[in-house]
Amino acid sequence: MSEKLNVFISYAREDGREYADHVYLALQNRKITAWYDKRNIETGQDFSSEIEEGIERSTHVAVCVTPGSKRDTSFVRNEIQYARLLKKPIIPLRFKNVEPHITISTYSWVDFFDRDWDKALSEFLYWLRRPLSLHKVPQNVHDPFREHVENLLHHVVDELRLRVLNHFKINEMLQLRTANTVNAVQAKQIPIIYKSRLPAWWLENTDGISREFSNFNQAFEFHKKRLLLLGEPGAGKTTTLLAAA
Repeated sequence: MSEKLNVFISYAREDGREYADHVYLALQNRKITAWYDKRNIETGQDFSSEIEEGIERSTHVAVCVTPGSKRDTSFVRNEIQYARLLKKPIIPLRFKNVEPHITISTYSWVDFFDRDWDKALSEFLYWLRRPLSLHKVPQNVHDPFREHVENLLHHVVDELRLRVLNHFKINEMLQLRTANTVNAVQAKQIPIIYKSRLPAWWLENTDGISREFSNFNQAFEFHKKRLLLLGEPGAGKTTTLLAAA
């Protein structure tokens, strides 16, 4: 390829430093520019700007996949996200038998564990030398349903925020109708027929009388916080329990 290679090596310091060293030296021996943070970073030390500059200068990002890189606190996750944001070609290098991070799980990876190092390195160099236009970048693939799904997601989040997370709406949500009416939808009230009867195996108050309640909490307390909520699909069972919680 005509463009000079510049590889950013991402790794977890707790168990990936040795692998990053090997990859770095192998690239240097082949006159390929490579960079990775070699310092032992102290807590509170700001090094994010150097990391960002290293990724920005790079033509490729090689991710050393190890158990440590998969930890919640691993900075590798941030490096992957920034590389994806810049649409850098990413090549996962597996040094242990663990799955790559979910955000790069569909990328073509190279296994270095339990196989000949030279063969693995040759495969890595093959992916590095491919034209950039041939590198698979999954996030750029056209998805005809993406806009619809995103709009649906925003709608669901907005409804939950308005009807469940907004404490001013909680009492309104818990007021249940005894019949399904058009006004129930307009008033954002759950159209659930709310009648109850104590089960036959209950040891007390088994009078068999059906009772009606004006809200969820009344029924919940009456039944000693033991309740089975029934309703047609879309009636609001899940939303009622979320509001009550």
